[in-house]
Amino acid sequence: MKRFELITKSHKTKWDFPTVTSSDVVAEVAKSIWSKDIDIRESFYCLYLNRANNINGYAVIATGGYTAVNVDVRMICKIALDTLAIGVILVHNHPSGSLKPSTADIEMTKKIDKALKLFDIQVLDHVVITRTGHTSIL
Repeated sequence: MKRFELITKSHKTKWDFPTVTSSDVVAEVAKSIWSKDIDIRESFYCLYLNRANNINGYAVIATGGYTAVNVDVRMICKIALDTLAIGVILVHNHPSGSLKPSTADIEMTKKIDKALKLFDIQVLDHVVITRTGHTSIL
């Protein structure tokens, strides 16, 4: 069973994705790989980047219910190490359509940032997306 998915020819190669330069680019990439249930259940994805801000890989970390998702910080760290990531971008959706980050979203961002710093890996952004928009937590 795959625990993470490196970008391959069966999906998109890293050259098909633009270099990540803003949360707008993150939202565009995330929506291109997101499952069709963006309005039904909350999911948490990570994009793993190299030093040039190109995407080395991405992973669906967790899928939850309509109002919450349980994120395993250890899996985010493991995959970051497996992909030799220099930076990680966190992305999750709000099925409700609200772009306002919750207190739990902000606390989770801090927890993941603290864990990845142990490996000299930066959390570059945390983007909340909906079908109609996105916002950056950082």
